[in-house]
Amino acid sequence: MPNLPSVGRWIKWYLAMGSGDREFKCQVLDYETMDGHETFFVPGGGNVSRSTQETLATVRYDDGTEDSLSEEDFERYNWSYCEAPDQEQLEKAKYQQLNLEIGDRSCAKCGCSSKKLQICTGCRKEYYCDANCQRSHWKQHKDACKKEKTVLKPNSRYPLADVSNEVKANQVKIQTEHNQRLQDALDGNFTMQHTGSFFFEAPRNDGSLIRNPKSGSDLETAERYKLVINNQEFNFKWRGLETSGHSIPENRPIACSTLQYMEMTLNEVEFNRGDYTT
Repeated sequence: MPNLPSVGRWIKWYLAMGSGDREFKCQVLDYETMDGHETFFVPGGGNVSRSTQETLATVRYDDGTEDSLSEEDFERYNWSYCEAPDQEQLEKAKYQQLNLEIGDRSCAKCGCSSKKLQICTGCRKEYYCDANCQRSHWKQHKDACKKEKTVLKPNSRYPLADVSNEVKANQVKIQTEHNQRLQDALDGNFTMQHTGSFFFEAPRNDGSLIRNPKSGSDLETAERYKLVINNQEFNFKWRGLETSGHSIPENRPIACSTLQYMEMTLNEVEFNRGDYTT
């Protein structure tokens, strides 16, 4: 049995990165045992399966994000106990991660990325810690800032040469339904229930019902939930902010859910027409 940290304690470890070692700090929240199975190939005897159990720890990093660590992870990371970060350190870690995920942002003057940065209202491209950093950087930034203008240019792809009335009608139908659900949600006519973490597990129904949930406190990124609006149930996975490495090009997160809905709408139309292929 590997040496595992105690619940409630803070631990740290170092991971080799391209620019050197990076320190990670997290608090161990809980342990759970996951049942599974392993399959082995035996020459001349086919496959042999056996049941397995794995201990997973739920941890919360100093930036507020949560994760699961296995026994192998603890052995590999060579962890050690550390002091719990104070409120100022937690605040810095939270903004450090947030600024990384939404474009690897930093102050144009001092390079700080561990604060709530303010955007330049002139060009809306540069970010600063505060008014002092912005004033100090104005001499270098003013020429580029004044050149920023909004220019409308025609897109060669629009208007479309061949518009599908089926796609258009289906899109209107879906948007109307979603707008009504959004209005119901804004009116407070909904509840949320946590149903699980992994797609291969059966949904749970023992989670507490939450009315008007808030991202970050009531909803956890990558967890699965059941949404109930006016007695209608919808299951979904809460994605929260998309990481910088997720987007193409990098550091420009996009709303991939919108693209998924467009693809689903098109596939449904093709299926109804009878020319849908997989």
